[in-house]
Amino acid sequence: HVGHPCWKRRTMPSTRRLRDGLGSSRHGSLEIYISDAPGAVAMIGKKRALELRTWSTIVDVKSVLNERLHLPIGSQRLFFRGRELKNNHSLQDCGIFRSGETLLLCVAAAAAASKEGLCLEAYGPLKVPKALSRAMLQAKRAMHLGLVPSLAMEGTGGTYFMPDCRGKHVACFKPQDEEPFSVNNPRGQAWASTMMPNERGSDVSGEPSLSLRHGIKPGEACVREVAAFILDTGGFAGVPVTGMVECSHSKFMYHDRRVVPKIGSLQTFVPNIGPAEDFSSRRFSISEVHKIAILDMRLLNCDRNGANLLVRQREKKVKEKGENGHSRSRSQTYSGDQGTWDGSAQCDANTLQLVPIDHGFILPDVLDIGWCDWCWLDWPQVKEPLDETTADYILRTIDPVRDAEQLRRSFALAEDSVDLMRMAGMLLQEGVRQGLSLHAIASLIVRHDLDAEVPSELELTHYRTHQLAVLAMKNHAFRGGMAMSARLPLTVTIPTDAVAATKDTADHHSMVVDRDPMTKEPLTQSESSAAAKVGVGSLGSINSLNHGISLVNMEIGELDIRVNVHLEGGSGGGGGGSGSGGGG
Repeated sequence: HVGHPCWKRRTMPSTRRLRDGLGSSRHGSLEIYISDAPGAVAMIGKKRALELRTWSTIVDVKSVLNERLHLPIGSQRLFFRGRELKNNHSLQDCGIFRSGETLLLCVAAAAAASKEGLCLEAYGPLKVPKALSRAMLQAKRAMHLGLVPSLAMEGTGGTYFMPDCRGKHVACFKPQDEEPFSVNNPRGQAWASTMMPNERGSDVSGEPSLSLRHGIKPGEACVREVAAFILDTGGFAGVPVTGMVECSHSKFMYHDRRVVPKIGSLQTFVPNIGPAEDFSSRRFSISEVHKIAILDMRLLNCDRNGANLLVRQREKKVKEKGENGHSRSRSQTYSGDQGTWDGSAQCDANTLQLVPIDHGFILPDVLDIGWCDWCWLDWPQVKEPLDETTADYILRTIDPVRDAEQLRRSFALAEDSVDLMRMAGMLLQEGVRQGLSLHAIASLIVRHDLDAEVPSELELTHYRTHQLAVLAMKNHAFRGGMAMSARLPLTVTIPTDAVAATKDTADHHSMVVDRDPMTKEPLTQSESSAAAKVGVGSLGSINSLNHGISLVNMEIGELDIRVNVHLEGGSGGGGGGSGSGGGG
């Protein structure tokens, strides 16, 4: 009872109570605390309360711990005032007569585990979420008791399932040095000759390093796994809890046979009934598909397939009347992928939940996403209009500028990756404002002709605005000698005479102004006269699926500006003609 005087005098910290189920009566009850022994491997994590009887034996205490924490009774060692407690002794025999006493727990390691330098600890400056801390503690107990991680059958790199003391999976560990084309990849590199050279660097031998995707360097996938969880604002898409950890175990891949701690990402295991590729896409609700599409467009995911979308079954409660006339509820669970229920209800779209995993190929520093990289692009749900809740999440909750700043603070990713992520978020928001469907917005981002390697609309606009902005910065309008280190809104009008005057400079820097920067084809008159806007705070309006999209934030040194570049016909100067003048 909350009002009992004993609760008012209690000075112990709030803990989770481990009850032995001996009834609600407090006659002869004792409340003792269990804590990890100093210097021992952490098995509990924090001090926990345990309610027992004065006549309870030590084996009764160990039985409760076995029931709650799944620690074998034979492996538990309990100490009180420097003395190990025997199983057949009662609490009174051990000198425990009053509540508030603390027993120290030490778990004996398995013979194999005691010879290894096992560890599983948080790594890096980011705070470990509570759910992940619980999974880490469960996995650490299992490793200490001799249970080993198991290598996943699928994948191109090393992914290990971490069990708990019962052998059930609680987390997935992806070491940094076991990613594709890394030195300890357990899959080998037999297919390395079919991959593409990484444009961003070379390996230690000086040869170009390989990568599965353009713009993603080997060894960075684990960082992107954590970034996906951090950028899933409010948990809208349901990315499982993920963090950076340091772990060592002999079952991991070591090419030199020397067991050392590995850095990698640890993600909580998601119980599921199968991947999305085993289900018809029409069985998923519109809102579930929309949340996945929004996440992939925001993060520019280069690999969303049916295997890295897990399907969970929501628990459905059905009320029914019992024999005495009182109503009671029972849960119905999905029995497989045949569309049948254990109960009489039929499976519908509202009972299936999509969980996105495997985000090692997000946030590339080169925009190269094909239509086939997003499995949901041809699903009918993405062509449906957004509901009010989803639209409000995109326009009010998502903040691309804030997300970019968070990426810079927390992760050592290339600046191009951050800029592309911010650009994609702005495009998504502007598309929603203009009433476009997610399918229409995604069509601007992906490449539709992979054989001819035709750039997407977003790629074309990005390159054009970038080169035109650089040309504007080289114009005399920016050479007034004024020191500009703040963010200044500027508008510049460049007549065709000025463009001709700077043509030599543009050629010197290998810049083509009158040709398409991607295809090198001559620009039409309408394209040359179109305004190219480089926006800081927001995008312009999206008028069509052609090359008239206003995008991209441009940062040059310490100057972060908004530039509206106009290429105008007629004589030079800025005063003649109805289209010249202030511009903007």
